[in-house]
Amino acid sequence: MATFHSTGRYHVDGLAVAEDGRIAVATSSLTGDVWDGQLLLLRSAAGSAAADVCASIPTSSGNTAVVWAGPGLLASADDLGDVRLWRFPADAPVAAIEGMRPIASYRDHEQSVSCLASAPGGLRLASGSQDGTVKVWASNNSSSQAELSLVHTSPSPWCDPGISGVAFASADTVVSVAADGLLRLWDLRAATPAVRCVAREGAGLCCVAPINDTLVVVGTQAGEVIAVDWRNDAAIGNAKPRAGLGNGPIRALCAAPGAALSSVPLVAAADDSGRAYVLEASGLALRGSVSAHADGMSAVGWMAAPSGTDAALVSGGWDKRVLTHAMRLSAC
Repeated sequence: MATFHSTGRYHVDGLAVAEDGRIAVATSSLTGDVWDGQLLLLRSAAGSAAADVCASIPTSSGNTAVVWAGPGLLASADDLGDVRLWRFPADAPVAAIEGMRPIASYRDHEQSVSCLASAPGGLRLASGSQDGTVKVWASNNSSSQAELSLVHTSPSPWCDPGISGVAFASADTVVSVAADGLLRLWDLRAATPAVRCVAREGAGLCCVAPINDTLVVVGTQAGEVIAVDWRNDAAIGNAKPRAGLGNGPIRALCAAPGAALSSVPLVAAADDSGRAYVLEASGLALRGSVSAHADGMSAVGWMAAPSGTDAALVSGGWDKRVLTHAMRLSAC
């Protein structure tokens, strides 16, 4: 474990690793009566465990999530309910990036945006909010109005419909999870997007990650990770619960890019106890874990593994640090 970057007074609420290795970090902080944040752009410094800071952009509200929507194209979300699109060319000088403004702002949520996802190819974005809606945006359109609004309706009036995770299972299918314990599927090709609830757990659902054309992995408030075949009508029966991994909710999931790291798809999970886990995505066999943050771990991503290791993770937490973890994975 190495301290890649200290975020000062800012908590880390989300991070995303680009194909070129740059790491975008969403941060927030409450100082007195002011809730503000920073968007950070980090790059691994040659020959050093520390990060080069490519950009540090102050924001007037806390940042909640970031996702790369294409080469040099970053989407961020905040506590005010806004989604912003930024263009950060890989070869842009730091001075030019520091003064950069978003190329588009999407303002259609009534409450804080909790999660973001990018469709394959980056043509669409999806944002989930505490207002109980998922908004789908055309990322090549500067209009502030969403292309589609997908409304969560909970089965019971006392259930919280606030959305905690969203992902594109395919270019035309959005998966969302919520505090009411339901996983919902939305077919965007229908005139009125159809929804099918395929998994229900006693605990609220915190996050979701797509693995392949048929499989998604879900993290729960009870500290479990569940694999769901979303195309199977009997997916409730086929959900594969795993015993709680840590001492708190699973806050973040991230699938390993491609199959280069292993012969089977892998997923990284982060929990409130500050631990990170690497699991086989289908059977959920545990391949490795690290104890990392002094406070809850809120974000995790995959980095290029250094020589002599099987995998490398980058994580962010409420202890105001971004850490890197070189791992040797156990054989199963």
